[in-house]
Amino acid sequence: MKQSTKVFILYSIMGIFTTLIFWGVELIFHYIFATKEMRYFGGALGLIIGYIIKYKLDQHYVFMD
Repeated sequence: MKQSTKVFILYSIMGIFTTLIFWGVELIFHYIFATKEMRYFGGALGLIIGYIIKYKLDQHYVFMD
């Protein structure tokens, strides 16, 4: 139970971190380019970057078995 709780907490923290990356990239594109299309592009790019980082972080810190 203790190990499962630790894995859940780490997994949740990584998810929050990568969500902030997504929002950050989306907002940066929105403020730089000021168009709806570029905001969507920034959101898509942020998702891609976030998921790649989350995969690597989870692989290294969460699922170490």
